[in-house]
Amino acid sequence: MSKYDVMLKCSQARELMKERKFKDALEIVDGLNIDEINEVMDLRVATEVFIKNKQYDKAKELYYKLYDKLKTRGVLYELIMAVVKSNDFEEAEELYQEFVDKNTSESNQIELRYYIEKGRGADPQTLIGYLTHLKEVNYTEEWGYELAKLYHRLSMEEECVRECSDLILWFGSGLIVEKAMLLKMHYVEGADISTAKGIQETRNLAAELQMAAAIAEERERENAQKNVESLKEIFKNVEVRPDTMDLQSAISEVAKVENAAKTESSEATPQQPQTTEAEYPTDELTESLRQMQAEEEIARSVAAMVDGKIQTEEPSAPSREESSGAMGQESEAGESDFATMLNRSLSSGIMPHFMLLSDSKEASREAASEIAHSLHDAGLLEGTQVAKVSAQKLNTFNLQDKEEQLVGGCLLVEDALAMSIDSIQSIYQLIRRKKKQVSVILTDTEENGRLLLKRNRKMKSLIKNVYEI
Repeated sequence: MSKYDVMLKCSQARELMKERKFKDALEIVDGLNIDEINEVMDLRVATEVFIKNKQYDKAKELYYKLYDKLKTRGVLYELIMAVVKSNDFEEAEELYQEFVDKNTSESNQIELRYYIEKGRGADPQTLIGYLTHLKEVNYTEEWGYELAKLYHRLSMEEECVRECSDLILWFGSGLIVEKAMLLKMHYVEGADISTAKGIQETRNLAAELQMAAAIAEERERENAQKNVESLKEIFKNVEVRPDTMDLQSAISEVAKVENAAKTESSEATPQQPQTTEAEYPTDELTESLRQMQAEEEIARSVAAMVDGKIQTEEPSAPSREESSGAMGQESEAGESDFATMLNRSLSSGIMPHFMLLSDSKEASREAASEIAHSLHDAGLLEGTQVAKVSAQKLNTFNLQDKEEQLVGGCLLVEDALAMSIDSIQSIYQLIRRKKKQVSVILTDTEENGRLLLKRNRKMKSLIKNVYEI
């Protein structure tokens, strides 16, 4: 079979895999001579097909070819996983030592150690030891739930509930979080999770609790929006020049306008001054402005409100290294393929950060996973994990306390526009301190995502890759 025919067959298999037609994809790949599969992309497709169909020996053979070509830690990790699944633990130990010798991340070493020991039939206490260590190094929802299940298996109620609570607090939503909620409610509420009916009843109760929380969050967001509208009403008569006005001047200008308004109102109706909802005492307004941001771009945001929109300076031109590979803003017209755009953002070898614009959280999560794997394959990240958190949850804790757990992976922040000023500052600091170890991915609707970048000049300068999903 010609090289072109092999590529064509692998391309067909790739499309079938996207449609989750694993058996159909296997029929195509099985019809190929393994010795004729030599291109990197074709090897990746074929190995994925064999893994999904649990033909680990064939997958292992192709992973060896792929590793001989690339010699990357990511491929070696996948090769070890295929060897473990084929139950060849002596070979897995040899490859594991090679993996350690490559100075790979501690979290990936623990993960592989866990898989090897679990495959050998290690007792649950031993496996718990590995996962508690992994939680300290790199906490993800998958591994958190795996740890909770081990506690449940040993009837360690207190530890299981604590682990489920941590997982729910950190990750907020999703299938694994729902499973953790069910497991927690089994202990806390006495919920029955031994039958399909019991699981459904527990799921309904959990859904009601989530709905109540969502309603509360929506009310908080509405109140915040009302505050923004009130501030706009106050700012509409403020005359400032964005090239010269600093923060203190903006505050003083607002105070003058307020005082003048109060004087006019007092003269017109001395017995009963009229007050609108948009008016605030000067001290409160000053404090509000001080908290909005600690930098002079706030004055520019205030000035832009006069025109009914937010305006910010364009970010300073990127360095020659950055501009040669990073996209800067959005892709040029005609580059609609996400993979093509992603490859452009990786070509500079500098850790990129992303804004994903989409109405679908599932689509954004899939794109974030693809980004993590691409960064890993490019050698920019040690792992492929994505720590997912909503902006509302991020606003409730100190991100700096979680930084070490994020090293080697991506941080996905959903509903990014809802981030508080403190949360935005914590993102800045994370990127500054871990600039070569963590990739930040923000996601929101197109309208909200663009508004966030317009409001925050520094954020816009850091998030150079903006994709519509």
